[in-house]
Amino acid sequence: MTTLLEFGSAWLIFTFSLYQGLLELNEQLSVVREQKGQSEKKVSPWLWLLPPLKVRNEKKRTLKILAENNVSRDQLSKVIGFLDKATGWFYVALGGWLLAIAETYSLVEEHVEEHTMLIFVIVLILLTGMGIANGFYRTSDKRKKKALMELENQLQQLNK
Repeated sequence: MTTLLEFGSAWLIFTFSLYQGLLELNEQLSVVREQKGQSEKKVSPWLWLLPPLKVRNEKKRTLKILAENNVSRDQLSKVIGFLDKATGWFYVALGGWLLAIAETYSLVEEHVEEHTMLIFVIVLILLTGMGIANGFYRTSDKRKKKALMELENQLQQLNK
């Protein structure tokens, strides 16, 4: 039972730390989107497989866009704050993922009679993919619109 709790906890730490990092990065990107003349190419979404590299490349892109637009010191301060928070959360997510790998291995080893590396790798890939997909879904415009509509409906029900 303890192994199962440790397994679940590790995956929750990974998933929701990644989600928090995505929220912070999206805040930073919203500041950048306000700027005109975004001549810089978007950073490849494939770099989410290596979050520190994604954050570094987003930072470079952001700085180039901000330099083109002569932004205020206050805007620069906001961007730096968002980038620092996002970077911190991605390292927490990385730590959670490494812990989740160890806990997944322990769980597979404990509960699968014929412990094979293949089962471990399959479970690891599936859970990692689900964790990343969860973060992207929760930060998607589609989900935000759906949540906003639900909240508006609840408020309307209360006002009746």
